[in-house]
Amino acid sequence: HELGMAYLRAGNQRQAFRQFLQAVQLNPNLIPPRFQLARLQASKLALVQANNHLIKIRDINPNAMEGILLAVEIALAERNFDGALGILRDASKRQPNETIFYMNSAAIYMAQGNYKAAEANYKLVLDREPKSRLTRAALAAVFLAQGKQEQAEQELLTITKDEPDNDELLRVLGNFYIRTWRLDR
Repeated sequence: HELGMAYLRAGNQRQAFRQFLQAVQLNPNLIPPRFQLARLQASKLALVQANNHLIKIRDINPNAMEGILLAVEIALAERNFDGALGILRDASKRQPNETIFYMNSAAIYMAQGNYKAAEANYKLVLDREPKSRLTRAALAAVFLAQGKQEQAEQELLTITKDEPDNDELLRVLGNFYIRTWRLDR
């Protein structure tokens, strides 16, 4: 499994696939390599195979996070956005403190152009993880998409305030000022 992850990080999906497959063959009840194998298959639209792994993951552990996220990925690969959002809504009701469900919902809403729903989900994440830089940056993007420049700026200033020497965060803030034609900032 770890070798498969290393290949995946290196961008070699073929070798990653082989390693995940070998890990599943060695231990059919090991969820993480089965999850990664199914994700690769879903990304290639091999949805029948990915769904077979989902069934096996649910047999091993019906509440496994990997099973929930895989079901969402399969629904998205099938372009079933409402189905994916329904899975995430159900999961967040059962596990309300798992922010990954809200993050994924927000990303789907953002892609659909439903900025109010995206904003609401990102705010749910911030209620649970107020220092999440990723969430604040995503929320700034939602505000910017809605034309709420002051609120977008506030989110970006909040994350750069915590790390004033972080060049990457300062670059994001600088790009915001360029996009909003506030070049003096």
